[in-house]
Amino acid sequence: MSFDGLFTKAMVDELSLALKGGRINKVHQPYKNEVILTIRANGLTKSYYYPHTPTTPGYS
Repeated sequence: MSFDGLFTKAMVDELSLALKGGRINKVHQPYKNEVILTIRANGLTKSYYYPHTPTTPGYS
C-alpha cells in the first residue's frame, strides 16, 4: 500500500480522533527498525506499531 495523499489524509483523520487529548504511556523498541507506542486516550489504552523500513512503510 502506498502513502498517497488520500491514504495519508484518512490515516491522519483516524489517528487524530483516537489520540486527541491522549498521552504516551510507553515507547518500546523491540528491534532496531520497529517502534511500539502505547497511548492512553479517551479512557482506552491502545498500542500502535510503526515499522520504519523501506520495505514495510506503514502502521498497524
